[in-house]
Amino acid sequence: MSNNQRKKYIAINYGIPGPVVFSQLIEYTLQMGIFDMHFDYNFLMSGKSYFTKNAQLEENIQQLKKKAKGKVSVFPTPFVNKIPMLYLYSFFIKYMSCHKDDNSKTIIHPRGLPSALIANYMRERDDDVSYIYDMRGDSLAEFAYQNRKSPDSLEQRMQLYKALEEKAVHGAGHVICVSNALKEIVLKRYKIDSKKVTVIPCCADANLFKPDLAKRVEVRKHLKLDDQLNLIYCGGLNMWHCAEEMFQLIGGVLQAVTEAFFIVLTPHRSDAFRLAEKYLPKHRYLIDEVSRNDVPKYMLASDIGVILRQNTAVNKASSPTKIAEYLIAGLPVILTGNIGDYSKLIIDSEVGFLLRDDPIDVVKDLSPLIKYVNKRDWPERDIISDFGIDNFSKAKFIPCLKDIYDSI
Repeated sequence: MSNNQRKKYIAINYGIPGPVVFSQLIEYTLQMGIFDMHFDYNFLMSGKSYFTKNAQLEENIQQLKKKAKGKVSVFPTPFVNKIPMLYLYSFFIKYMSCHKDDNSKTIIHPRGLPSALIANYMRERDDDVSYIYDMRGDSLAEFAYQNRKSPDSLEQRMQLYKALEEKAVHGAGHVICVSNALKEIVLKRYKIDSKKVTVIPCCADANLFKPDLAKRVEVRKHLKLDDQLNLIYCGGLNMWHCAEEMFQLIGGVLQAVTEAFFIVLTPHRSDAFRLAEKYLPKHRYLIDEVSRNDVPKYMLASDIGVILRQNTAVNKASSPTKIAEYLIAGLPVILTGNIGDYSKLIIDSEVGFLLRDDPIDVVKDLSPLIKYVNKRDWPERDIISDFGIDNFSKAKFIPCLKDIYDSI
């Protein structure tokens, strides 16, 4: 490619542009504007999601349109996860987004495998198209887990899925993995040069989550959370989250530690209330669904972050954003020992408490955890926050991402 070639940047996401997509894709690419890299955004949504957009989704789209200098487009897809549709949309996005002169190159940032396949189909038909495959986890393990209750022909479908991902990996100019564990899987599975793969974990914005002692006192008082030791969980309660075990575990802690209180911020409120009624002492918890903008203040009011994950191949390669948020907010983290690079790093750095790998075993003996919570022998909030910022702040990885875009 000539150094004089003009570059056009496109981000593609196959799914709803919700909080996770904002955190993992949109916020990063918007910050590329400081390097005069401005993205068009293309979101492919199921017909049902597209035609029944809720108020929050509409707000997210309008918010992005205000911030982005490029175009923001949302397309309905009649057949989600049907591979032939990806070919169709590769042509559609190219037509909508790639009107360009003869002296330009298109750089695509696709999030996830379907988006990467769209980018690859575009690359195969245009020498001036390159893409970065942004792998958000072990896609093959996720596919197997999601289809575990439909074993018929699963092996054949797995082989097809693997072949498609291999095509996306080898067609990419560069691959981003969210953990070193995932990078090792990719290198072993697809036999590619390690120089082509960079680890960028799911990070958080230090400007939003960094602790402020004066503001903490104010927020705790405003939320009426100032007299408790607040444990917090922020996230979903479905799929590979150990919701039942987490509520059971926290219930045991609340029974043993009289000043302890549990904050649950989740879109799955009905499930949370059901589990709270089953496991938690009355009047010792707060369950709510809040906007992304309000999450930092609840983190500020909290004292300990909690996350439990199933002991599966999916989680062993993962990088949950909520852990980065906990750490940057200065919270020690109670977590299981099977979460990507996080579990070993947190225990080695003494900024949290490591539970057994199997959450079911954890609830059989809560005495070590109760002792940890009662003793409160963890580093000062600022020390934990500095550790989080050093390792999981988005600002740390922005220059790295720019170098990747420049390299292809």
